[in-house]
Amino acid sequence: MRKRVGSLSLGMRQRLGLAIAILGFPRFLILDEPANGLDPEGIRWLREFLLAFASHGGTVLVSSHQLSEIEAMADQLIIIDRGRATNARSLLAEVQDPVSLAVSENDQVLHQALLSSGITVLSQLGTTPLRAQTTTADLGRLAFAAGIALTYLAPEKVPSLEDRFLTLTSGEYAGLSSEQLFHAASGEPRQ
Repeated sequence: MRKRVGSLSLGMRQRLGLAIAILGFPRFLILDEPANGLDPEGIRWLREFLLAFASHGGTVLVSSHQLSEIEAMADQLIIIDRGRATNARSLLAEVQDPVSLAVSENDQVLHQALLSSGITVLSQLGTTPLRAQTTTADLGRLAFAAGIALTYLAPEKVPSLEDRFLTLTSGEYAGLSSEQLFHAASGEPRQ
């Protein structure tokens, strides 16, 4: 079947563009918003393809506003903010040990049990919640084995790339907050 490129959907044109880009087995790919127009399956396929391309010695430079996708596959990051390039290696969180938050019926005993197991406790004794450098599963197993009842256990939330990006760029162009927008649209006075 013969179709004109212009009759294809945006997602299909993105796939076609990528196919053309890799025809000569290049060492470098430079892509501008490659996930634009792709459905979730296409985005996953693209991510896996680009990671495979890089793992086979290729270099991929991607320009994108989809920060969650960049976070999932990038190992280096440059942010262009107000026309200036910023080396933002610190924004791509290095793989770090997970941190868990816990509250127990006896935090002093839990604190000692964690230390005895070689787990780094990041909070001082008496601080609630207790912060430990381990997974929630491991902390839960340790507490259970020591007979310590936990009243709270959760992983510490790590800021996303989007959160860190907005902090770096001050969210200057974010516009009105949802609450401000609601009040402006409804005509209701703000409290």
